[in-house]
Amino acid sequence: MELLNITVGTQSISPLYWAIESGSLVTANAMLQDLLTIRADRDNYYYGCDELFTRHTDVVKVLLQNGEGLVPSLMNGLIWRSRTAVNGLRRVNYYVKHLIVDEEGKLNKPLEWLVESKDPKLICHPVVVLFADLLWSRVARFYFIAGRCWFLFTLAVFIFSQSVLKHLTPGPETDSERIVAFACRAFIYGCSLSVLLRAQLRELYRDVRGRSFQRIYGIPVPNYLSSWKEFATLLLVLALIIMLVYEPIIRCASNMFGDFQGAGLFTQVCPEGLEVQDVYSTASMIAMILYWALTTDLSIMSTRISAFVLVCQRVVSELFLFLGALAFLILSFASSISALNNLTKDFAGIEKGLLSLFQIGIGMYPQSNFEEIRKQTMLMIAVSLFIIISLIFLLNLLVAQLNGAYQVVYDDMVGYARLQRGKITCDTIPSVSAKFWSRFVDSLKLDERMEFNEGDIGLAGGIQITEPANANPTTVDEIKRFGGSTSPAMQWPEEEGAGDDDENKFDRLEKLIVRATKNMGGGGSAKKGSTSSSGGGSHKSNQSGSEGAGDEGSE
Repeated sequence: MELLNITVGTQSISPLYWAIESGSLVTANAMLQDLLTIRADRDNYYYGCDELFTRHTDVVKVLLQNGEGLVPSLMNGLIWRSRTAVNGLRRVNYYVKHLIVDEEGKLNKPLEWLVESKDPKLICHPVVVLFADLLWSRVARFYFIAGRCWFLFTLAVFIFSQSVLKHLTPGPETDSERIVAFACRAFIYGCSLSVLLRAQLRELYRDVRGRSFQRIYGIPVPNYLSSWKEFATLLLVLALIIMLVYEPIIRCASNMFGDFQGAGLFTQVCPEGLEVQDVYSTASMIAMILYWALTTDLSIMSTRISAFVLVCQRVVSELFLFLGALAFLILSFASSISALNNLTKDFAGIEKGLLSLFQIGIGMYPQSNFEEIRKQTMLMIAVSLFIIISLIFLLNLLVAQLNGAYQVVYDDMVGYARLQRGKITCDTIPSVSAKFWSRFVDSLKLDERMEFNEGDIGLAGGIQITEPANANPTTVDEIKRFGGSTSPAMQWPEEEGAGDDDENKFDRLEKLIVRATKNMGGGGSAKKGSTSSSGGGSHKSNQSGSEGAGDEGSE
C-alpha cells in the first residue's frame, strides 16, 4: 500500500501515479512488477492486483496516456503460468476481474480505452485477447447479430422487390405481382428509410450541438462522417430518397386505370412512370450496392475474414492512385492524338479519343479496330506508347505498390481486426439488459479462488485456462514462496538474491583495491591485505553497511 497511497496531513499521494506523471517510467515499472508479484507464506497468498485496481480504477487509461510502454508490464503481471505440465497442457490463470467489471458490477472501461489507443499490437496481448473475446463471444455477439438481422431482412426485401420480382414471370406484371411490389416498397420507405434517416439526423444533431466538425478542403464536415460506414449510410439514405421522389407507382397513382397497356392497380408503366424509370433504376442500383457494402461489418464474426477486409480497405488507396495516373494519361494522349490529321472514327475528337483510350486501358477495345490504327503510323506510335506506359509500366507499378502496402499492414492486420471488434463490443454492451449481464458475470465465478496446482488453492478474481506446454515454456515458479513463521509481528523475510548483489559489490571493491595497490607499487602489501580481507569475512561484513554505498559510487 505504500506504493499506492501515502497520506501527508490531509493530502493523499500515490507514489505510482507520481512516478508515471513525472516521467520516471523505470521506477513506475518496478512498482508495477512489485505490486503484481505473487508471494506466499505457509498460510496465505499476497497479491497487489485488487489493491491496485481499487486504489486506481483508471490505471489502464493513465498508463495509455502517460506511459503506454508500461501497459504490457501491467498485463504481464495479471498472468500466472504453472511450471509443471500435465498431458502436454499447462495451467494459466488470468486475473481479469477488474478489466471486466467495476466495483458496481457493471462493465469496466479498460477495453474502451484500449480501443481508443488504436494500438494493434497492444490489443493482441494475451490478457486483452482473453477478456475481449469473452465479452464478444458471450455477450456482445448475440446482440450484434440480433441487431443486424433487421438490416439483413431489409436487404432481402429490397432485393426481392427490385431485382427478383420484376423478372419473376415473363410478360406484363400481374395484379398480385404489382400488389407485392407495392408492399415491399412501402416497407422499404416506411421502415428502412425512416430508421436510417432518423439515425443520421440524430448523429448530425449531436455533432452540431457539440460543434464536432472537421474541415476537408476548408468545408466543415460532421465528425461522425469520418467513419466510412456512416458515410455509406448517408449515401444510402440519399439514394432511397431519390427513389421515393421518382417512384413510378406514386407517379402513376393518379392514372392507374388510364388508356395504356399494363394499366391497373399499382401499375408502373403509365406515361408518367416511364419518364422516370431510368433515374429510378439507377438510384435503385446504387442503393443495392450500398446495402451490400454495409453488410461487410458482419465480417467481424471471423477475425481472419475481418483482417482481410481491413487489408482491402487499407490498400485501396493505391488503386485510386493508379486510376488517377491512368486518367491523366488518357486525357493527355486523347488531346494529343486529336491534333493529328485523317484520324479514324474512334479518335476523331477528344471525346472519342477519351472513350477509345479508356477502353484500351481496361482491355475492352475491340481487336478488329486495331487494323484501322495500324494504317496510320503516328497514330500507331502514340497508341503503342500509351499501352506501354499504362498497361506495362503503371500496371506493374500498381502490383508493386499493392505488395508494399500489404507488407506494411500484414503484421498488424489481426490487431486492427480486433480493434474493430472491440469497438463493436463497446458499442453493443450498453444495450444489453442488466439481467443478462448479471448472469454473464455470475457465470465467470470471479469471486471463487482458483487452484495454482492440484490441491493448492490460490487467489480469486480470475479465469483459469490450459494452454499447450510448449506455447510459453516456464521452468521457474512464478510465485515467491517463504517459509518460517507466519506471525504478523515478524518482519517479512528478504527475497532470494537480495543479499547477493551486496556480496558482489564488495567482491568488486576488493578487486579494485588490489589493482590500485599494485599500480602504486605495493604489490606485496596488497597481496597480504587481500588475503587478510578474504579470510576475515566477519570484518568485511561489519563494514558493509557503512562503506558499501560510497565505495560502489567511487568504483
